[in-house]
Order: sequence, then structure tokens, then C-alpha cells
Amino acid sequence: MSRVFMNVFAFVFVAVAASMQASAQLQVPAQPQNPSKCSLTPAQAPTIRGIKIGMSTEEILSLFPESNQRPDIKAALVQADGYPNYGVASLFFQLSGYPSLAKDRFAGIDGISVKLFDGRVAELRVYYAGPNSRRPKFPSERSFMAECG
Repeated sequence: MSRVFMNVFAFVFVAVAASMQASAQLQVPAQPQNPSKCSLTPAQAPTIRGIKIGMSTEEILSLFPESNQRPDIKAALVQADGYPNYGVASLFFQLSGYPSLAKDRFAGIDGISVKLFDGRVAELRVYYAGPNSRRPKFPSERSFMAECG
């Protein structure tokens, strides 16, 4: 009987010690509040070559002719609704696919990545051309296929 009691006591002791250690690890120390928050409104956000935070999906697509017909853009916009994206759509515009824009408005830029949330630009990344750019060796898919085939 005392052996059973000792085993039960040891089990309870280990369980209590483990739960105390786990609860101690869950306690997160209070973080100091960051008093410096951005005070700009979306209307005051800077514009980069005609693109700015808060633009609508239609406004961003109008900057890139026929982009709304691209299968990847269509899919990203359709998949933004519901699970698992919950309103988030990621679009990428490779400027080599828009030669007239690359020469004019977007000169010196390889690509533009736009993240939409509920149909509005929430994140904007610009990839500038240069020695460390992400520019592909081939300016288009057709030139790549011609080289391979």
C-alpha cells in the first residue's frame, strides 16, 4: 500500500512541478509602449511613381494595361476572398512585360510587388534595376522558350 501511495505522490509531485514550470514560461514580461507611431493618414502617404498606400484594386490595375486579364492576377484577386487569405491578395508586376511603361513612368524599375487588403493597397515594394537587381536573364517568357527550344 505504501508503495502505491509513494508512486501516486511522485506522479502528483512531477505533474504539479511541470505545470508550474509551464505556467512560468507562459508569462510574458510587459513590453514598454512605443510612443513613436506613424501619424500619417493614407491620404498623406507618399506616392511612388503614381502608386500609393490606400489605392483601390481598380486604380492599381489601371496603371498596368491589360493586367486584369493576366491569369495570375485574376487568380490572386479571386482567392483573396475567404479562407485562407481573408482579404489579402499579392500581385507582382514585372516591368519587362510592360515595355512602354518601363521606358516612361517606371524607368529604372525591374518590378513592383503590391499587397492588397480588402481591395486596397496595404504594402508596396519596388525593385529597382541595377547590378544587384532581380532582373531575369531573359526579358520575356517567349525569349526564354526560344533559347531553350
